[in-house]
Amino acid sequence: MKRKILVPFPALVLTLLLTSFALAQSGGAYDLTWNTWDGGGGMFSTGGTYSLGGTIGQPDAGALNGGAYSLNGGFWYAESSAPTAVNLVSFRARAADPSVKLKWVTSSEFHTAGYNVWRSATGAAGEYARVNSELITPIYPGADGLTKHSFTDTPGVGEYYYKLEIAKEDQASEWSSPARVQLGAACARPDKPALISPNDSTSSKKARVKLKWETAACATYYQLVVRRESPKGHVSVRENNLSVTEFKTNKLNRGKTYYWQVRACNANNCAKSAWQSFEVRAQ
Repeated sequence: MKRKILVPFPALVLTLLLTSFALAQSGGAYDLTWNTWDGGGGMFSTGGTYSLGGTIGQPDAGALNGGAYSLNGGFWYAESSAPTAVNLVSFRARAADPSVKLKWVTSSEFHTAGYNVWRSATGAAGEYARVNSELITPIYPGADGLTKHSFTDTPGVGEYYYKLEIAKEDQASEWSSPARVQLGAACARPDKPALISPNDSTSSKKARVKLKWETAACATYYQLVVRRESPKGHVSVRENNLSVTEFKTNKLNRGKTYYWQVRACNANNCAKSAWQSFEVRAQ
């Protein structure tokens, strides 16, 4: 009498699955031996310069972006390979007496905080000073496509070199190559700068004092010194490469008198203003 052997159906299915999917493929430098039965994740086989990966349950892999938002999904999600910096297409400086017209074009503005324009009056490898008082913001932050930017500078007669700084979010800045421009004829000596404010022998309620002076013809940069109690006293402020005609001091000691002077300079010479004084009131 023959006996019937009963195999539980779930065990039979499991046996067939293991038998069917635990296969091996090999030959030459390749060996593909694996199986997976799961709801995601990955399994890889490699050989030579090739890598084969597979998974199931991954209908939404990748990233969707719009504006300041992104949606990332899938078991194999990886950071997008989109560029993280500005692609600078061109940067040019053009003389348009009495100004310099600066123009630049970008092909994208991913992760861009803004732009700064820097100027040198001492050659391409000389010392540069920032021209813009505030960061120049991107036109289309995070966008693709060509974007045109412009900035106007009025430095006076002379030869100048300009660089563009591309300030990036949480990353180091990128820089353009120098662009040269010549305004008018070279001057042997700048005019003496005239001091505007504070007026001579006046007092200030604030410990940080804003100093202003007029633009001097033929000057390409300015030097400022502030001394305590006399024109030969202790130096409280010294700035040697200012591209603007105003400066706000650090906190000065109250109840003291200060004397200040500005020198207008170019590559050939400098001219001094007269000394003026102001007092910082005691509280």
